[in-house]
Amino acid sequence: MKDDIAYKLGFGARRREEVTARFRERHANLAPPPQKIPLTASQHILHLLLTVFTCGLWAPVWIARSASGNHPPQQAASPSWAAPPGPQWPSQQQPGRQPHSR
Repeated sequence: MKDDIAYKLGFGARRREEVTARFRERHANLAPPPQKIPLTASQHILHLLLTVFTCGLWAPVWIARSASGNHPPQQAASPSWAAPPGPQWPSQQQPGRQPHSR
């Protein structure tokens, strides 16, 4: 309780509760930090080989990479300039629609 910032600044208990409530309101909609996914065995083997071939110069990179882990996969959004899907094969036509005839 005495380690609280509002307490150190001399605010009373009521002010501390207001500051805490305001902080929670501002940061309630933030997404949680992404989870770390550990490196795979093949990634560790690659870093080991790079460390051996570079006489240990790659070791700091390997350590940093191991500490940060892999990023979780994200779904790619379709860019706004992407073309709409092309023509469909007759087997993919929606029911009730007649295919174009020439």
